[in-house]
Amino acid sequence: MTVPATAAPRPLSSALSPVYLGAVILAWGGNWLLMKLVVADIPPLVFTALRLTGATAVVVGLLVATERPLLPPRNERRPLAAIGLLQVAVLLGVGIFALRYATAGRAVVLTYTMQLWAIPLERWLVGSRL
Repeated sequence: MTVPATAAPRPLSSALSPVYLGAVILAWGGNWLLMKLVVADIPPLVFTALRLTGATAVVVGLLVATERPLLPPRNERRPLAAIGLLQVAVLLGVGIFALRYATAGRAVVLTYTMQLWAIPLERWLVGSRL
């Protein structure tokens, strides 16, 4: 059985890279401002649940449309569930909750610099070396 040759993907134009970067910055930054407005009217955890439900519907729709399995292999389910709950759901929930009490800029900086805070905290609390 032969595998059909596929054309190599064309590299993105480096001239457009700043445009793409700007679009991502505006989308993510604007997203946090919009979420700040939303949590004034909807409880943070309800809003997070709505976001995750919507994302689940989109992913399930894409999996069904592309005829892929809805569940990962059995041996990957527990680790993926733990990662999904801890990294995604908790991060989104806490980030949205922070928007009730902090500015959007402060909440987004705290959310996305968490990895930088984790290094000194681990060293201080656990005594791990870098």
